[in-house]
Amino acid sequence: MILQDQVKIWITSRKSYVVDGEAKAYYVNLRSELVNMQYMSNTMETKAYGQITSSAVEIRTDDTIDLCKGDCIYMTKPEIEGMTEMDEVSVTHYPIGDYEVKSIKPSYIGGNHIRNPTLITADLVTKND
Repeated sequence: MILQDQVKIWITSRKSYVVDGEAKAYYVNLRSELVNMQYMSNTMETKAYGQITSSAVEIRTDDTIDLCKGDCIYMTKPEIEGMTEMDEVSVTHYPIGDYEVKSIKPSYIGGNHIRNPTLITADLVTKND
């Protein structure tokens, strides 16, 4: 990938934890990566006024990154939401991200494969305030 085309994203992993008998989801383990990101758009994703919805993104990278299905992606560095005690360890957690990873198609490892990067698809997260 050309370095000037890469953007910095932040990633957290979703971890479910039972608190007082109720399952809660926390977003932990903040990390950053440099990737090539493109918004997916077609005629079906266009709003009535001709604006592109940006509801899905495709991320490409030549490296194998620490990312799994269900992880959250942030376009800007998220603020800390709080600290939580998980398995007797204090963990920093963050708010839900901008996009959620839906699929990962890994590239071949161990070679310089120009036309076969890792392809990650993520959908826009609907946030309830």
